[in-house]
Amino acid sequence: MAALNEGGGLTGLRMGIFIQKCLDGESHQLKNAKTAVITGMTAWNIIDKKTGERQQEITGNFGSDIKTDKDFRKFMKPAKNNTRFITSKGEEVPLSQFIKTEEYKGGRADYNKGNVAELIFAAAIFARFTTRTKRVMEDDIKKIIFDRRVKANPGNMIEMAPNKGIKIKDKVELKWGMSGNNHRAVLNPDLWPVWSLADNSGDNIVAASCNYANSANVTSWSNLVYENGSYNEITILAEGEDDQKETKVDVRVTITDQDGNPEPVNINVSLKKGNVGQFGQFGGVTYDVQKEVWGSSFGIEPPLEKTKYESYFVTKDHTTDTAIAFQEMYKAVVPVVKKMFDDPKSNTKMVQTFANFLSQQVTLGEKNVTLVSLKKDYAVEYNLDNVTKMLENLDFDFEYYEQTAQAEDALNLPAININCKIKGEIATKTLLTIRAKRGEGTYYRNIFEKKALFTDLFATILKATDR
Repeated sequence: MAALNEGGGLTGLRMGIFIQKCLDGESHQLKNAKTAVITGMTAWNIIDKKTGERQQEITGNFGSDIKTDKDFRKFMKPAKNNTRFITSKGEEVPLSQFIKTEEYKGGRADYNKGNVAELIFAAAIFARFTTRTKRVMEDDIKKIIFDRRVKANPGNMIEMAPNKGIKIKDKVELKWGMSGNNHRAVLNPDLWPVWSLADNSGDNIVAASCNYANSANVTSWSNLVYENGSYNEITILAEGEDDQKETKVDVRVTITDQDGNPEPVNINVSLKKGNVGQFGQFGGVTYDVQKEVWGSSFGIEPPLEKTKYESYFVTKDHTTDTAIAFQEMYKAVVPVVKKMFDDPKSNTKMVQTFANFLSQQVTLGEKNVTLVSLKKDYAVEYNLDNVTKMLENLDFDFEYYEQTAQAEDALNLPAININCKIKGEIATKTLLTIRAKRGEGTYYRNIFEKKALFTDLFATILKATDR
């Protein structure tokens, strides 16, 4: 079969597919009949002739340093021949060793629906600030998306919006930056039904975005700048793909104050599409990763010592080893955290640590950030401003169980349900689930998923107002 770098190289559609496979932990087919999960990239300009050492080398990981085609090109730019892809086993593979499988010939969608949703969502907010008092409808978003000005990427669009009682108009600006594959997808009119009609899960990105733009939080701001009798500049930023290491915010809004300084308002959104439960993850199988998982969430050291944990890794590919090691670690965690949450002496510290962890995962420590999920034809907003107070009113319990493996020869992977009841009440609900997730090959993740009680405590369904 042909190599992936032949016939035009890794550009356009191929690049989008390749990056998404890496982000999803899927395996790539290599010329040596092996497969590899790619976790990172390394690139360098020159090699020192005397020492053989690489000069000006940069290294990054998919999911943190590399998420978009812009990030990808940064590593390919120094010198194409001096770029290597890092596998989950720590090996380095040049692009010439990857096979151009069928998926690179058009058999796979070249976009991420969640990333496409960011621009549609931001466009809905932009429409509300420009139309002021009118409800945002599908046609309003469609006109913005298919405007010739949106063809630039990154790009911006400016409209002047009327003010009540004065002639001067406000400046409303929409700014965006996204990967090339997602930008091409959102501009493709043939794909509009993908965003504007309910999919198999019943989710409708356009309708949900309209309902958010017509909800009280957005309309109160659009009405304010319309009625305040002064000039304002409103900026809607949809640059989540370009700044994912520094912020959890995908879409944000700023409005100038009386001195003309842009000030953030409480429209700072970390956006999810559909019923996505996951909000935190730690990838990898090393002991250091386990230290990060349990240290970040509960402030504890892994209950299994390093030598004990690593003693389960005895085979070459670690496929079954990882499942066993994870099982033993998760089993050991449950009695430790249960005891510390039950003990009045340690409960307060445990609750605060866990509250900080949840807030950090959702907001990266930023204030006034809300998690918004576009579900069905409505938007659900999660606000963790009072997370500590909410958790203090819960009785915690921890339940270990194993997820049934899909493949016949695969071992079950462990999970922990954090079950809670509100103090003074009888009913128990699951707040979160921590579970191990298997990717392709030997790539594994520890993920945190919100459950029913999390939604009960922190979620609000946003409804359109009458204004």
